[in-house]
Amino acid sequence: MAVNRKMAIIIFFIFSMLTMQFLLPVKADNNVIITYNGDYGFGTVINNINYSAIREHLSVLTGYQSRVTGYPSFFEAARYVVSHFKSVGVQPYGDNGTYFENYTVTVPIDHGSKVVLSNGTVIKAYALWPNYVNPSPYQSPPEGDELVYVRGRYVEDFDEKDVSGKFVLMDFNSRWLFRIAAMRGAKGVIYIGTEILRPEVFQLAYNVPLRFPRLYVSSEDGVKLKELCEDGPVRIHVTLNMSWDNVVVPNIVGLVPGIGAHKDEIIVVSAYLDSWSIVPAISPGATDAQGLAVLLDLATFLSRHKPDRSVMFVVLSGHWEGLWGAREWVDRHFDDLGSKIKLFIGLDLSSGTNILGLHHTGGTYTYRYIETLRTHYTWLIERIFGTGGYKDAMQRILGPKYAENFLDRITNAYPRGIQQMPMLEAQGTLTFDSEAYTLACYGGAFTFHTSNDFRIWMKTPNDGLDKVNFDNLFYQVPFIYCTVWGLLHEPFINLPHSPQRFDTLGE
Repeated sequence: MAVNRKMAIIIFFIFSMLTMQFLLPVKADNNVIITYNGDYGFGTVINNINYSAIREHLSVLTGYQSRVTGYPSFFEAARYVVSHFKSVGVQPYGDNGTYFENYTVTVPIDHGSKVVLSNGTVIKAYALWPNYVNPSPYQSPPEGDELVYVRGRYVEDFDEKDVSGKFVLMDFNSRWLFRIAAMRGAKGVIYIGTEILRPEVFQLAYNVPLRFPRLYVSSEDGVKLKELCEDGPVRIHVTLNMSWDNVVVPNIVGLVPGIGAHKDEIIVVSAYLDSWSIVPAISPGATDAQGLAVLLDLATFLSRHKPDRSVMFVVLSGHWEGLWGAREWVDRHFDDLGSKIKLFIGLDLSSGTNILGLHHTGGTYTYRYIETLRTHYTWLIERIFGTGGYKDAMQRILGPKYAENFLDRITNAYPRGIQQMPMLEAQGTLTFDSEAYTLACYGGAFTFHTSNDFRIWMKTPNDGLDKVNFDNLFYQVPFIYCTVWGLLHEPFINLPHSPQRFDTLGE
């Protein structure tokens, strides 16, 4: 009997030690405690998501006229991010005790364009993105230029007007037909502002360095110009003042120190600050801002509920300049990749659907031995989607159908049948800042990306707050918060890294 009693005590002691990590509370600031009761603490995480704050962040970010990297409102948005970090206690982790890691980027800056009527009325105009590398600066001669209206929906519309040597007033949704105006000798085009969709942006973009000025005016001003054209010849003076400039811009880097045994290890959570529009001076970028809005509230939560590991919040710029900011960040922190920094998580969210996917690669780079690369993420996918993993824990709280349509686009193991029925991803939507990390380390990074969404308003000047489907966006948020929280408290991050630099040698 004594032996059995001793054995029972030993078994009880071992069981207690094994389960202690799930029973002990994790202390945080403001006396907040998260208790592990078998759901990884996800119940408390979900209850602390502030959806109103996410909506407010998105409202502020889309209220800036343009967040294109290097534009004045871009810097206003950067100051907003820093102000929020300061207010919630995210520590500066940039250069010289600041939140900034500056670098120089080359971008086309619209320094102020206009159309002046013969009576002196000044109409504010906005230059389109350069024709390939040609920003097409223009100043009318002293006698001015003639303006004619061509609807521009069909090629035949140009048969009705002589456009040679003149500026052509066209509807903004006239697709690629500005090329017909150029072929027929027009000096340039002025667009009447109307709503367009992302596929039309690709038709308006021109990858030929043709010196052919194109400007955008508001719908109200465009209608006035159209009415003037209907009354007879119209004389105008055009100024298009755009140039390629070298601009010093920041990545914004903050840190929430961990309080557990793994506090010296860092997980990065990242989103990008900038937007892109075919009219760069008008770029509210609601689609682009959704990942950042979520990151800002996540920063609030983790500042108040300190995690085991440290978390670095990286708000990148230059996303639409070939991942310029992401490449700069990887270069600066290269020596810590895979050692101090264990994982890079990107947020690339939208609201056209509520289908969230995990991607380790995108469309920016190509990779060799892709099947080998996928095996580097086996542990991660099993922790998230596997039996007893994060998804199961979330479903116990949010219901058995929650996240059943979420996707493993890394190993293509979840849900079943994904390889036979892949999601549709439109051209240009698979551009991830995490790619710079993945390429440098052959693993170690992934992005939460809203899948099966054509992002129809992205890259247009009308991508405003009213285009956001908050129900779809908010459905994705608990999965992100819980996954980040779970990874911050894993006993071990099993993500192989192989950081390598590649040098080009030559005379």
